[in-house]
Amino acid sequence: SREKRRELIWQTIQNRSPDINILFIESVCDDQFMLEENFRSKIKNSPDFEGMGAEEAYRDLVQRIRNYEAQYQTITDDTLSYIRLFNLSSKVACNKIYGRMASSLLPYLMAVNIGTRPIYLVRAGASIDATRKDTANTFLTSRWGSGKVAVLEEEGVIFSEQLAIWVKDRCLRWMRDNGISCPALRQVMSKRLPSFIDKESSGWQRIRSPSPQDLHAVDYHPHDQPLMKIFTSTLPRATNTIKPLGMPYTVCPQLNPLDKGELSRWTLEDVLKHKPAVVEEFKKDAYNFRFPGGESFGDVISRLQPTLIDIESQTCPVLVVSHSSTLTALYSYFSGQSIQQCHATPFPTHHVVELIPVLGGSWIERRFEMRQSEGGGMAITQAGTDRPLTERTSESANGMPMSIFPEGIALT
Repeated sequence: SREKRRELIWQTIQNRSPDINILFIESVCDDQFMLEENFRSKIKNSPDFEGMGAEEAYRDLVQRIRNYEAQYQTITDDTLSYIRLFNLSSKVACNKIYGRMASSLLPYLMAVNIGTRPIYLVRAGASIDATRKDTANTFLTSRWGSGKVAVLEEEGVIFSEQLAIWVKDRCLRWMRDNGISCPALRQVMSKRLPSFIDKESSGWQRIRSPSPQDLHAVDYHPHDQPLMKIFTSTLPRATNTIKPLGMPYTVCPQLNPLDKGELSRWTLEDVLKHKPAVVEEFKKDAYNFRFPGGESFGDVISRLQPTLIDIESQTCPVLVVSHSSTLTALYSYFSGQSIQQCHATPFPTHHVVELIPVLGGSWIERRFEMRQSEGGGMAITQAGTDRPLTERTSESANGMPMSIFPEGIALT
């Protein structure tokens, strides 16, 4: 960009909407290693270089950048609001940044990175309380997670055990493929920790995943990459889902489910029968509608922002174990879906959504579900094929999302 172009943008917006605040973001990168990594990724993934040899593509890309550098003019006008990022936010310079830009946008920009780590979104395993109506003091049980809500039903327990095996295997594979140092992976490769055996060119075959005792017994080094970062809500059914992993995790109240207030224990059928006016109000503005004594989806998204920044800042694989309402909001962010429609995205139990970042800021989605294996046991296997994330909505016939009032009792 050039100064005249920025001036034109500023003047055009001010003439049309003087109430809009304008912020320019400038990214400066002079770290040669970082540039080379970016070049390789660009050449490998961009259709611009399809059919070119590696050296020819590299020369072409370098020449493009030189042409751009010859025309570019850095921001020097201190009457403008701007944020300047150096080498992917290793250093940041700000000018005229106030209010929400300082409290929300700046931390977000400093958190975003170009890492290739996968993100796993998992709904907490089904609990006994979520499938039964005959529980005493159901309001407190649902809202504060006391009583039977802490107990996973049998299928939920099996899922938590299978999830621990599956997600460790996925993380170790990712680290191996990316050449990242990890104490568990070093012991795998030295055969001290038999999680995998390498069958020459035919790929890796899982024998068993590292147990919690295995992972705690390895020798950690100061610069080791952690196996994964785990975030969970405060509800016992969520923390119980990750217990078989035997690894440290971060408890985030922001990941707690949407508080439906006075309707916390109501099914969709109950609401339609006894509170039809609530359904009509929800249909008019699902994003801003606030449940009596509870929250709106807008409230949930607002409180999720700090956790989202934490997720974005990670360079290792991330596992998020939460609930339907919060997971659909996070999924809406990663998929680029309208947040006004995020409430309508289904998020079944005992499924895993794996998100893989790709060049350009988008994601590839893989969905997995727990199924009965050929041997008769249960295992987590892929459901469907890889697909780029695109906008997708799915509402119930009554205009109320089944994820808000599922069959059964509680919002899970």
